[in-house]
Amino acid sequence: MQSMEDLVINLFAGEQTLAALWRAVDKAQSLRFDSRGFNHVFRLEGLGCKNYGKCDLITLDCQGHKIPSSVTSIERNVDNAVRLFLGARVEIGNLYAARSRAFAARDRALRFNHAFHNPYPNLISTDRKKIVLNRDQLNLFYCRGLGKTFTDPFDWPENGGATGVQGP
Repeated sequence: MQSMEDLVINLFAGEQTLAALWRAVDKAQSLRFDSRGFNHVFRLEGLGCKNYGKCDLITLDCQGHKIPSSVTSIERNVDNAVRLFLGARVEIGNLYAARSRAFAARDRALRFNHAFHNPYPNLISTDRKKIVLNRDQLNLFYCRGLGKTFTDPFDWPENGGATGVQGP
């Protein structure tokens, strides 16, 4: 079980990886009816990498939005990790946007708070369901994430599986 702080730091470490995945999906959607090919390689430390074509990305994006946050068991592979990250795109994207707003708020000496909720509480075991971060914590966690390698945050069934969230 990891702390919510560790999860946030890991997600900041993976900001470029996830942003590249989301841009690739957007590009695949825009080229949907175009005959030109398009590929994207997704790599996740501890899980592996895979090359996706534009049709694969579009399919995974559609499937990712259908995964409920209450899912408790899913096979460990790169495809499912991509589906989960696409399904949590809004929550994780809001975390990244909050960090940018916190940076601007710091420059103007404004108060700023952001509540980050664990997008998959049954697949990512954390010590609590959400964390409220102020502007200084967001910037601190972002800086800590810069020096880290983005790793697989999910508790796959083969590793003992997630037991759900402990605590409030």
